[in-house]
Amino acid sequence: MIRAILILTFSALAIQVLVAKEVNNPVRVFLWFDTEDYILPESDEALLRIARFLTEEDVRATFKIVGEKARVLEQRDRRDVLGALDHHDIGYHTDFHSVQPTPAMYLSPLGWEEGVEEFSRREYQGMLDLERITGQHPSCYGQPGSSWGPQQYGALQNWGIPVYLDAGEHIDLNGEPLWYGRTLTLFSLKHTIRTELGGEADLSQAKADFESAYRDLQAQGGGIISIYYHPCEFVHEEFWDGTNFVDGANPPREEWKLPPMKDANAIETAYSTFEAYVRYIKTFPGVRFTTAREAPDLYPDTARELRIGATDILELARKISSGNLIFQEIEGKTLSLSEVFYLLVSAAERLIEQRPVDLSLDIETPWGPFNPPPRPITVSTDLSQFRRTLADVLDHLRSEQRVPDAVWVGSQAVSPDSFLVATAQFVVDQLEGKTSPQMISISPKTADFSSYIRNDDGLWGWVIFPKGFNAPEMMELARRQGWTLKPAVPTWKEPR
Repeated sequence: MIRAILILTFSALAIQVLVAKEVNNPVRVFLWFDTEDYILPESDEALLRIARFLTEEDVRATFKIVGEKARVLEQRDRRDVLGALDHHDIGYHTDFHSVQPTPAMYLSPLGWEEGVEEFSRREYQGMLDLERITGQHPSCYGQPGSSWGPQQYGALQNWGIPVYLDAGEHIDLNGEPLWYGRTLTLFSLKHTIRTELGGEADLSQAKADFESAYRDLQAQGGGIISIYYHPCEFVHEEFWDGTNFVDGANPPREEWKLPPMKDANAIETAYSTFEAYVRYIKTFPGVRFTTAREAPDLYPDTARELRIGATDILELARKISSGNLIFQEIEGKTLSLSEVFYLLVSAAERLIEQRPVDLSLDIETPWGPFNPPPRPITVSTDLSQFRRTLADVLDHLRSEQRVPDAVWVGSQAVSPDSFLVATAQFVVDQLEGKTSPQMISISPKTADFSSYIRNDDGLWGWVIFPKGFNAPEMMELARRQGWTLKPAVPTWKEPR
C-alpha cells in the first residue's frame, strides 16, 4: 500500500515537473498529409473525414496537396472537401506527383539555372491551380516520394514559398531544422514518426514512440516532432502510384488502374487508430500542433539584423583562416558560409580602404556556386591585385546574389573556398595590427559539406524510379549549395 502511494506521488511529481517546463520546453508537433491520390474517389472521403475530425479536435494540420488532386476535387464538385480544408494549412506537393518523369529524374542532368526553370515549367501551374482552388498560397513544398532535387529551392524562392516540409535523407543537420537554399527546411528531423494504422498494437507502438520523442525533446529544452500520413492510405491496400508507375512505368491515363481497397473493418480501424493517437498526443503538457505556415515565426532568420563590429569580424576570420569552412555562430545568430564570405570580403575591402569595419548583412543570403570550381592552384598576388579582386567579387555578390564559381586573381582563377581562407587571414592580420603584406598567397582549400549533404548512394529507393536510376551530378550541385546551409534556431532557445 505504501509502495503504491509512493509510486503515485512520484508520478504526480513527474507530471508537475513537465507542466512546469511547458513554457520553456515547448514541443511543436507538425502533423502533415501528403494528399496525392487523385484516381481513387474514396481517397476524397478519407480527406474529408480526416479534415473534419481534426477541426472537431481543434487541431490544425498541413495538407500538402498535388495540383491535379485539387483540380479533380474541383471537377468532382467536392465543395464539402474543400470547405473542410479551410480550417487547415495548405502546402504544395507537385503537379502530378508520380507521373513520369518525377522531379529528381528531370532535374538530374541539369545545372542550377536550367533546373530552376525546368521545375517551374513543369510545376508552377499546379501551384497556381492549388492556390486558386483552395484560396491559400501554399505555405510549404515537399517532394513526391524521395524525388528531391536542390534546384527546387530556387523555384520556391521565386514563388514565395518559405518552407520545405518533408522527410528524407538527402540533407541532414543532426536531425534539426535548418536553412538551405534560403528556405527554412524541416526535412531529416530526428523525431519524424511514421505510424501504422492497424489497430491496438500499432497504436501502442505509436504512443511509445511519441512519449520517447517527447521526453527527449523536453530534456533538450523543446523541439519538433514531425508526423505524416497520406489520406489515401486510410482506405487502400496499395498506393495508387505503385499500382501504375512502378520501376519507371508511365501508362496512358486511360489505362490507369484503381488501387485495391481495404475492407470496411480495416478502414474503420485505420480511422480509430489515428483518432485515438491524436487525442493521446493532446494530453501531453507543452505540446502544440503547429502548421508549416507558423514555422517561419518559430524559426526566424535573424542574421540580417546583425550589425557586426571589428571584434566579431576578427572572431569569424580566425575561424575561417584556421580551415573551419562551415556555417558559423555569432551573437546568438547563425551565418551560412556564403554569408560569412560576403562579410569577410566586405571587411577586407574596408580594411584596405582604411574604413571602419562595421558591417551588416545587407543582401539576402548569397546562393552557393552554381558550377564546379577551377582546378586547384596556388597563386601569389600583390596588394593592388588583391584589392581589385575584392572589388570584383563584391560586385558579383551584389549583382548575381551568389558566390562566384571562380575568383579571378588577374589572369588566374582560384576557387571561392581558397579565396575566402586567404581573405580571412588578411583580415586577421590587419585587425591584429600587422603590417600590410606586399604579397598575398592563395593556396587550395575546399569547403566540405559531405557531413550534411549526402552523396548519391542509397537515395533513390522509391518504387517509382526506374531501376538503376542515380543522380551523382545533381547531388554534387546540392553540396555546392551547402554554402547556404546553417542551423535554424527557434525563438525559444539560443544556439548551442
